Amino acid sequence: MTRKTIILCILVALIGQHAVAQQNPPQDSQSLKLDYVGKIEKYRKMRGAGAALTVIGSILTVAGTVTVMNNMDLFSDGDDSAYVTGAVCALAGYGMLGAGIPLWIVGGVQHKKYSTKLQELSIKIDATSQSQGLTLRFRF
Repeated sequence: MTRKTIILCILVALIGQHAVAQQNPPQDSQSLKLDYVGKIEKYRKMRGAGAALTVIGSILTVAGTVTVMNNMDLFSDGDDSAYVTGAVCALAGYGMLGAGIPLWIVGGVQHKKYSTKLQELSIKIDATSQSQGLTLRFRF
């Protein structure tokens, strides 16, 4: 076989295949509910961790800053352990605040978003004269 024939066969085989890339499989309401419940739990934990980091970070920042300010001497006697401890506490507090505030915000926003989506997903039975059957209502 020539090279052109092999390339032509490969192209025909590739073009003839049904591509399913980036297609979401159909989901029923039960699997959507389970997915939303899992995401709600994940973001609730994220929000709680962010709140805890923010509170602890605030306390450490204030305590470290006060300790550093109380131990700032122009004429040091050689014992800088309280100053170093305060500086480490302040730096750790800044890090916790830097991580805690975004976690708290993102967790809260996403928790509310998926809680709303879970409440909007419903199944009901229509028994009107125009339409009879089972409907799935999903608002987004």
